[in-house]
Amino acid sequence: VESLPVQADTDTRLRILAMILERPGYPPSIDELRVRCGLNSKNSIHEHLIALRKAGLVAFEDFTARSLVAKCRFIPESALDTLPDGG
Repeated sequence: VESLPVQADTDTRLRILAMILERPGYPPSIDELRVRCGLNSKNSIHEHLIALRKAGLVAFEDFTARSLVAKCRFIPESALDTLPDGG
């Protein structure tokens, strides 16, 4: 199976971060993120969230609804360099 290009992964992760920042205190659900990113699988969203957590940009508790918290107030330019590749 061919993985998504790295740029597509980065674009999706930045889109997810932007959606989390839209409504502080009331983050989108995994399903809302999935639909707005045009993805078919909730697992895909979870993989992107794990990458964002590893980059230090979000925090969340596994198996807890709407626990996403942005660790920044805006999308830092350096995020483009710190987001892990897909895969």
